[in-house]
Amino acid sequence: MTMRRLAAGSVVAAWLLGACADGDALFSGGSGGMPNGGADGGEPASTGGVGGAATSAGGAGLAGEPASDGGSTAGSAPAPGGEGGAAGAPTLASCPAGALGFCDDGNSCTQDRCDPELGCIHEALADGAACDDGSVCTEQDSCVAGTCQGRSRSSLPALRGSVRSFGAFLEGGPEYQGLAAVLSSSRLIFAEPLALGFALRLVSAEDELQLLDETLTTVPLETRQAGNIGDSTLGTHLVPLTESRFALVSTGWSIEIYDVVDDELKLSSQARLSHTNLIAGAAGFGEHLYLCGSGLETFDVPLASAPVRVSSLEVPWPCNGLSLTPDHQRLYAATTRDIRQLSLTDPASPGLDDEIIEPAHYYTSVATDGSSIAALEDVFLQVTGDATLWDASNLRERRRFAYTDGVSIPLSIGFVGGGLQVVTQRTSGDRRTLVAELHSQNGSNADPIAELTLRAYSEPAADHVQGFATIGRPGASLSVVPPTRQVLRVGAGKLEELHGVAQGNLSRVVAAGPSRVAVYGSSSTHLLDVSEPDVPRIVAGGLVSAGSTGPLWVTLGSDSAPPQPLSVEESRNAIPNRTDFAVTQLEQTGEAAPRPVGSFALHGTGAQHLFASGLLFSFSKADAGTELTTFELPRSAGSGAQLRPIETQVLSLAPALARTYAVDASKSALIVASSPDADRTHVQVSWLQRSDGQWHPRGELTLPTAFDRPNSADFLAVRGSTVALVSERNRRVDVLELTKDGLAIRATRDFEAEYTGPPYESWDIWGIVGVDGNVVYLRSTFWDDDGSRARVLGLDLASLKTVATYDLPEAVSSMAVSDGQLVFGSTSHVVLASPYCE
Repeated sequence: MTMRRLAAGSVVAAWLLGACADGDALFSGGSGGMPNGGADGGEPASTGGVGGAATSAGGAGLAGEPASDGGSTAGSAPAPGGEGGAAGAPTLASCPAGALGFCDDGNSCTQDRCDPELGCIHEALADGAACDDGSVCTEQDSCVAGTCQGRSRSSLPALRGSVRSFGAFLEGGPEYQGLAAVLSSSRLIFAEPLALGFALRLVSAEDELQLLDETLTTVPLETRQAGNIGDSTLGTHLVPLTESRFALVSTGWSIEIYDVVDDELKLSSQARLSHTNLIAGAAGFGEHLYLCGSGLETFDVPLASAPVRVSSLEVPWPCNGLSLTPDHQRLYAATTRDIRQLSLTDPASPGLDDEIIEPAHYYTSVATDGSSIAALEDVFLQVTGDATLWDASNLRERRRFAYTDGVSIPLSIGFVGGGLQVVTQRTSGDRRTLVAELHSQNGSNADPIAELTLRAYSEPAADHVQGFATIGRPGASLSVVPPTRQVLRVGAGKLEELHGVAQGNLSRVVAAGPSRVAVYGSSSTHLLDVSEPDVPRIVAGGLVSAGSTGPLWVTLGSDSAPPQPLSVEESRNAIPNRTDFAVTQLEQTGEAAPRPVGSFALHGTGAQHLFASGLLFSFSKADAGTELTTFELPRSAGSGAQLRPIETQVLSLAPALARTYAVDASKSALIVASSPDADRTHVQVSWLQRSDGQWHPRGELTLPTAFDRPNSADFLAVRGSTVALVSERNRRVDVLELTKDGLAIRATRDFEAEYTGPPYESWDIWGIVGVDGNVVYLRSTFWDDDGSRARVLGLDLASLKTVATYDLPEAVSSMAVSDGQLVFGSTSHVVLASPYCE
């Protein structure tokens, strides 16, 4: 049993090891697989023109560091030196670069090494050594005569326990990834989007952040196109009413009122919102709730009955945001032309004052502490503009925090803990950082009283960003920073970030030893104890330090275990259209959460990357076809230097609108699935095999299936002699078999053709999330008149019959295996499930 992880894509293929696939080796190559590494894919062709030369690229070491002696023939390079090498690997100094990866036989009962004269050597481990046979349906796996054998067990598919997080943020993900509200100086509410509705999570903020309670609602996260081109406006809001009461409001859906009783969330009342006009701003206090969009509506929210609309007011311009003074005597509205002041002499019937703030701007949010007013403006096609502070007594400008093109972009402004908090995105070159600044309440200070770097983005810098309303209350000392939803304590001229072990993203799961699972997300890592599948728990973790990670993560690896990729961004394997980026190395030891320990840089590499057996394969478009560049991942901590490629080869494969690749270093096989026609109506699958340092063609097959979108960056995974190809666009699954004569179709399932449900229902298959034994697990979404549901389908590889169905809280990003259980990772959940085992 071992970790299985496949990222989903629009067309995804997974090479499987006959009837005993090893999803772990699909990426990292190493432990797992059938005895003796599984069936061979046939002998390589001795000739054949994949075209272009395979050229040595100088050595696998890092730039500026010496490489050891070695050959320089085509397909071979001098042995790695410095951070580019494998620490302590026997005889590697005299073997070609990348030998450890290409010598990996995929058998966990052999120790693989390279001999300079004999080539690859696979030494059998002693009988009884622990191993992994690649199936969750066996236990007590051990080596016997060089093969891994386990005792079969039976199991029926069922959901077990789960762990949850709050404040999840995925870089490169949706613009709005969740909500938050400050109830008091010690209590927060987070709303995490699910496949159907939200999970509302109550969090305490004492010395650290702690998840106290959760309740579910089917109210969805609503956004609408509004304002500038490409700009969207949030239509769902969390509104604090008292320190123990809040409202959840969603455009076109409902108002739900919740109370916090003994640190538990209770739904007190609700009312349906009949109109569908966008609710762009919301504020409230006590038993009064104000909603604005095309006009202002006031609701009474009494303790013992449902919310009732009591008045409406026409506002000259559409409203984008609301803010109440602490004494609840005035209400300010940010509109598409000005800042409006409203009187609350009668809280049930607000009245427009004559005084307004001009000049005319498109204001996206407003905040007030009673003596000052702050607002964020929007500029056509620039999205965010200046943040401005006015004196509330005479409406004169006090301070302007200017938008500086390419340098500083204000993202939010508001009053928290007796001070003025401004959040900016700062840019230097292609590096972006999210910085919180604390100013005096009237903005009189020239420089920030305090500032704190919250996050270093790994995405390329962009001027087109969305401004956000400040999440906080003037009388409370807490704030939640949009868009990452990090929590700050503000007071005494200081900014302090609060942390919690249940904070952050849970997208990527990886087995980390007996009863332990390591979890990775954008800027967060965790360690789970899964020894009791019905009650798993987070042992350690939380957010990592700002700036300590790059866009791509890999494990550090060791002499016996190659580095393993842990792609955590939405693009799954690299930042789109970026060729220079950092790779962060992480290490997990003992009961600590994984932590960054080193890094290296990749320069000029292609837009698609994949991994096998400690090797990184980078694909990019070339004049004569496709260029494949190979790197050997370092197994010791790097210092940020550039990693050199060990070889480069141009494959004579015609450029296509979309292409997905896979490599299996242990079997020296490569597969390329492309959509060569402009309409993307079919997929061409090409299989190649490596010999003499080059890739040679072995077979080709055309399927009537399609990529859903051009220029997609998806993973393929390779292992053994079977490939499962999933088309999102056609909702079709094909299982192909590699034979000595090439590729052949073994089984096909057309989900589109077999669907006979009512017309208001629909569903999609998003790709392969994992493989174990004889079952491939697909990520899917099902819609009906009640909303959407995230689902994982388990298909038998021989027949493609559905053998397991798991309905999950949210879309799954990854899968692992630990202690005989499947482990599914998603944005804010890790869910354990029993597998299907006959």
